[in-house]
Amino acid sequence: MASPSHSNMGHDDDSPSQYIVVNQIEDLAKIVTNIKESQDHHQKQHIYVGSMDTHEIYTASSSCIERGQRRKHQICIKEMPTNDRRKLLNLAISVVYQGMFIGKEGYINGRISVSFSRILHKPLPPSDDNEQSSTTKDYDRYCYNGVDYPSEPLGIKPHQLQTLNTKTKMGQIVIHHDPSSSTSTSFVEPGLYEIVVTAMSTSEYSVRVDGTMADNAMDVLNSVHTKALKKQERIRQLGKERARIWTSMRLLERKINVVKDLINEAEAMGRRCEIEIADCDIDIENNIHMTDDELKNVHDKIKVSGGNDCE
Repeated sequence: MASPSHSNMGHDDDSPSQYIVVNQIEDLAKIVTNIKESQDHHQKQHIYVGSMDTHEIYTASSSCIERGQRRKHQICIKEMPTNDRRKLLNLAISVVYQGMFIGKEGYINGRISVSFSRILHKPLPPSDDNEQSSTTKDYDRYCYNGVDYPSEPLGIKPHQLQTLNTKTKMGQIVIHHDPSSSTSTSFVEPGLYEIVVTAMSTSEYSVRVDGTMADNAMDVLNSVHTKALKKQERIRQLGKERARIWTSMRLLERKINVVKDLINEAEAMGRRCEIEIADCDIDIENNIHMTDDELKNVHDKIKVSGGNDCE
């Protein structure tokens, strides 16, 4: 089932724009039909197809945080270089953590809290088409500059995805940020985002942020069409190769039949030769009274006669 998301976003001209996102390319026909039947023809329709694959947006390697300490991780989501051709649909923030061994106390379970927010009214770093996110150092250099800015809390924490740290398993905190659930926008807006980790006990943790992309429907259709044409051409080539292989198989079957006939003839001839040799041996035994020269002459005649018959 398609789950289209709609939003009116500002554009360069006076005509409002409507953004629609579908999860499967098969749902495009239904969406296009609904648009044609719509009474409002003044809106620009931008249709996107969500991808099943996720892309890594940001990672922070394992690091230690002391009890009562707060640590911030900043992410810069820049405008996609292709503008309206590709959008970032949602974000998934995953923080995996564990406790640590502390002196005589032994292993202490890790306990942390994580929040995700967007920092408002901050200047963005210069655009770089080859970079999607920035490190904490880049964020401090371009954005903080020693000044605090307001932030907007984002995301939800699905209960079934949260895991407490114990002695036998790692803990995990998962935050989902899906703008399509709001009415303001269907995509993750470019800007600066912040993950704040607060420790209630000394812990070790790592951060990973993944995002799901949505591509312009026309680009997806063109890509699918190109792949379909390649597959169609490949099917034609395979049909020709199958015909050649079938012809080769028929020829090989005929050759096999000819070889089988030759083998049968050779076996029959061998059996006839064996019978004739046996008869000759009997004749020799019955004429044992002959002299050696006479036996030799008869034996030579038999050999010549038998050899000709077996050829």
